[in-house]
Amino acid sequence: MTILFVHTYYYPEIHGGAEISVLKLAEELVKKGHRCCVYCTSNCDSDEIINGVEIYRRKSMVRSNADMLGVFKRPAHFLGEVSSPKVKSQISSIIDTCKPDIVHTNCLYYLSSNVWKVSHRRGIPIVQTIRDYFFSCFRGFSTTDRERCAQCMVPSFACNVFKRRYRNVSKTVSVVTAPSSFTLGNMIDQGLFSSSESVVIPNAIDFEEASVLDCIQAHKHRDRETFNFAFLGTLSEKKGIKWLLRSFQDLSDQKVRLFIAGKGELEDLVRKAASTDERISFKGFLAEEGISELLRMCDALIVPSIWDEPFGRVVLDGFKNGVPVLASRSGGLPEIVSDGVNGFLVSPNSKNDLISAMNRIQNPEVYRLLCDGIYPTISRYSIGEQANRFVRLYEAYAGLAGKL
Repeated sequence: MTILFVHTYYYPEIHGGAEISVLKLAEELVKKGHRCCVYCTSNCDSDEIINGVEIYRRKSMVRSNADMLGVFKRPAHFLGEVSSPKVKSQISSIIDTCKPDIVHTNCLYYLSSNVWKVSHRRGIPIVQTIRDYFFSCFRGFSTTDRERCAQCMVPSFACNVFKRRYRNVSKTVSVVTAPSSFTLGNMIDQGLFSSSESVVIPNAIDFEEASVLDCIQAHKHRDRETFNFAFLGTLSEKKGIKWLLRSFQDLSDQKVRLFIAGKGELEDLVRKAASTDERISFKGFLAEEGISELLRMCDALIVPSIWDEPFGRVVLDGFKNGVPVLASRSGGLPEIVSDGVNGFLVSPNSKNDLISAMNRIQNPEVYRLLCDGIYPTISRYSIGEQANRFVRLYEAYAGLAGKL
């Protein structure tokens, strides 16, 4: 079977968990004998093959000229969404080349819903995986306290056009999936994908059972003098880095450490915190091997998001390396982190809640109990099983090709 993935970015261009999820799924499908192609944006046209995956990078005018466009970037992107002949031409050409049985779309920022329209007109079934809130909000955000920007309170003409377009064009999607029930319900409640089958297929991670169990045992029998916390991810407001720093700096315990790894707009803030508090260390952006190395020297992972995480795949990184997780009670996170079982859930932006959780997890008896809850959880998120679920979905719809 030939699957054409469509996503804004593709490896080695990694901006977040969505890119890693697409990468892992595509490479696993190749291992299972399927042909996988990827259509993504770039600053120039190029074709290449990475680990068996055929990648077609195509220039996006809005993306390539983002800096030059400045304040006109968003209007330009809007116009590109409403009428994007370049995307129509690109996806048509790639379909001619790949001849896919299924088009599996993901994030369409810098692309457009025209990918759906062209695929549908060509009679190719479409599987859409929701990885953010872009289809319901041009900004792509969803805050845990349900605050709405002025545009949402009194939607502008452009905003209404954008939402109406996606509601209408999403009807061409055969089946919509999301990594959490929360995210899938969010889209459906807003009138999107009204004609599509809907299925929750969680994100996944590749791991070896023996390695995970060894990591868990090593953490249960930790003998460090300090208790080490880790943060991994984008250094931005919505990821809760400000909240985390405020809370950690209010801890009076001098035998705790916080290791921060990532990149983003608040990097200067993190560097400043590390320079003024010797308990905080900034590790910069880490690749997969570096993440594992860091987590194995830490005792717990903190995921302090103040937006509704569609899933939160960084939690799986923590579990893979045997560490319990402290996470916000937001979005899809409570579907992975079970309070008191494999970590603790805290109210978003509550300094008192987070400090309390950081103190509780240091109790040796509590910590060992949380470690015991890790493997039963991660065993449900194997990349092999996720790929099998998608293959069954593809096969169910591939027979419809040419009949839509």
